Amino acid sequence: MDRKKQIIAKYAKCALAAMLFAAPLVPVGPMQTAAAAGTVSDRTAPESEIGAWPVQTDKGVSANPSSSDISGHHLYKKMQSALPHQALTQAVGDTQPFDFYFYDENDDIGVLSGTMYWQPAAVESGLTGYAVYFLDEIGNRLDKIGQVEVGTVTEDGYALQVDNLSVPDGAKKFGVFGISPDGSVAPNGAISRIWEAGTFAPSGGTLNDTDTDKGQIGGPLKFNKAADETQIRGYATYLVDPEQGVQLKLPEVSKRGAATYTINIPANTKLLTSPYLFLFSVSTEGDVISESLQQIPLFDITPSAVPSVIPLHLPGPVLTGPYFQDTDRVAGKITPAFGYDNGSLYDAGIRSVSLYYTDLKGRKLAKIGEIPTTGGEAVLPTMTPKTGAVGVAFYSNDGIYESDDADHAWIWDDPTYLASDLKFTDTDRDLHEIGGTLTFKGASKVTGLLGYAIAFVGEEIDPVEIGFVQKGSNTQFTIPADTPIPYGGYDIAVEAVYGSEEYPMYAPYYRAVSIEQSSMPLPEEVQVMNNKGKADTITVSRLLPDDLVYVYASGDATTPWVKPVTVAKGQTTATLMIPQLGIGEGEVYVSVRWKGYQESERLRLRVKPEPPTALTAKQVTVENHPLGSADRVTVTGLLDGDSFIVTTEKGEFLGHSVPVTDGLGVAVLEIEQLGQKAGKIHVKLVRQGIESLPTKVAFLNERTREPRDFHITIQNQIGINLDTVTVSDLQAGDVVKLYKDPVTKTLLTRQLIVPVGQSSVTFKGLNLTSEQVCVTVTRLGLTESHRTKVTVPASK
Repeated sequence: MDRKKQIIAKYAKCALAAMLFAAPLVPVGPMQTAAAAGTVSDRTAPESEIGAWPVQTDKGVSANPSSSDISGHHLYKKMQSALPHQALTQAVGDTQPFDFYFYDENDDIGVLSGTMYWQPAAVESGLTGYAVYFLDEIGNRLDKIGQVEVGTVTEDGYALQVDNLSVPDGAKKFGVFGISPDGSVAPNGAISRIWEAGTFAPSGGTLNDTDTDKGQIGGPLKFNKAADETQIRGYATYLVDPEQGVQLKLPEVSKRGAATYTINIPANTKLLTSPYLFLFSVSTEGDVISESLQQIPLFDITPSAVPSVIPLHLPGPVLTGPYFQDTDRVAGKITPAFGYDNGSLYDAGIRSVSLYYTDLKGRKLAKIGEIPTTGGEAVLPTMTPKTGAVGVAFYSNDGIYESDDADHAWIWDDPTYLASDLKFTDTDRDLHEIGGTLTFKGASKVTGLLGYAIAFVGEEIDPVEIGFVQKGSNTQFTIPADTPIPYGGYDIAVEAVYGSEEYPMYAPYYRAVSIEQSSMPLPEEVQVMNNKGKADTITVSRLLPDDLVYVYASGDATTPWVKPVTVAKGQTTATLMIPQLGIGEGEVYVSVRWKGYQESERLRLRVKPEPPTALTAKQVTVENHPLGSADRVTVTGLLDGDSFIVTTEKGEFLGHSVPVTDGLGVAVLEIEQLGQKAGKIHVKLVRQGIESLPTKVAFLNERTREPRDFHITIQNQIGINLDTVTVSDLQAGDVVKLYKDPVTKTLLTRQLIVPVGQSSVTFKGLNLTSEQVCVTVTRLGLTESHRTKVTVPASK
């Protein structure tokens, strides 16, 4: 599916879910799947809620004209009353809510959006509100989702809207509980399993009706498994009559891990009022999961010779086209999809449309079957056209009589009558213009073929012909450069043309190549790295596999700077390697081309200069001062205007120096605290606003604060080896050293360690002969302090 269709499908699914909540059982189109809102409930709809089957009109969903409008909630109850189930909802007490249900409208796994509904407790006088929680598998409460006040109930019950709600780990169910006036939450409530959109429902169901009796069906029903079968035991099928609240249980199949399943519907199964077969997932608890509803259009195959019926002058079908398209791409076979205006037909009393094969003159050859008018579009089973059949005719039928006029459509067997394998590359770089070679595979049916019309097509415009390729020539066409794209012409199609020049017949263009332009990337989606000493890079994010990324040196460059890069499978980014963007400041232009689209406009991006050469470790000096004094980082060899940034090894910012302005080439940054223990910092040069790569610089433990001179006491005694030096204001574990002078490395005597419980040490037995001594202290985990010089007093 291309990007535009992905976007359309996402929003169409949301709209479909909203419509189904309003009327869960209304037919919605060919092969579309839908889920009826709400979990399985054991309530039976009151008699007053039973009404007529809804129909689709040009004004939306309404009831049969013979009855009043019915709310979606009531229709939901009517359908539920016709289905068997084992509700998860616990036993109902007077103050306990019930019938909790929620239909998830969010396609993202693990994220919920939609409205939660539940019915009020029978007695609310002792309640102030209701609280909704996520629950684990055994019913333990997890995160609270929200709450509502008593008295805010609507026609459909209490409601709580959620948008992009994340499902917490371990959450498997919802629970809604009453809240007492004291704020306490009741132990019991209404409980329902979490069924996330797109994970638990089967898809792609088709029934091949092999029962040829009118009003009966039978044959293989094939469908795809649910994405997640963890909480599913199998799949069940039903025919439902919501008007009477009855259902016909058809075969069920147990899950077996297969990608596709087949359920054989018994022959002679009589149709009920619904024109759809209902396919559901069945939970491990035995519940029919109503949110998983897949409505499979029923086409009653009744092949026969042309019947002899009494014509009734009913209006012929009011068709949209008429629309009759082969979808199988197999020569000699057709799997038709068709549509018509069902609202006007049903309102006119027409209950079905009879479909016939016809010859060139529009005469009936054989009947194909009946299509209920309560459907909009449908895809019929694969069939082989009747010999001599070139078209189909649609006749109105009121259930007894058939109209005597009809609408007609040609049978265009794909690819017998159609061009295929279209390929086009736009070589014109101008915005809103194209040019280049279109190639295609011609139709295999050449009898009566005139050639191929090449045209711009789109949903909002009639085909705008570009040119014509005569029969017998090569199946390619060169679109001239500078060909303007008409407004709304998002695709190029090839139409096979049959008949004569006077009466040409244009085959439909089932396939086309898109020329719709990709969206220009946003600035925040592009990262430009002008590296130093290696190739520069441009990285674009938020892409899809097979998207292309282009880079140009200028806005009007005719060729990319380097070869475009394709986004790899499973990736969302692409990186282009460019040998050199430039040393200084510059600019670059980036565009993208989504798969199936034309190249986007170019995004202009500023390229910063290459980063300056990183500092050397020798240029950086780190002083780790004692606590209470700021640490200091000094960088030398700088230019005027240069500065530097200091960060931790983890990138945590520590400071930015003042730029050099005095021509001395030295910048200093004081930092309150690097740390007492040794470590490393990153220093980056900043030149002209561009940061260099970081330089890793190590620093030592903090230096111990030197002892104060008034904490050092010297006693110089007359005699030999009687002198002492006492150092106080110390901590246990401090190492104290005594030196002869400020420079001599040799100790005057052995070092002392302050004992536990002491705050001083005394050097004894000294023979002080010099005029001074020096003392240092080394505290645990720090480096040795500077030397404190003390004068030796005269001997006494």
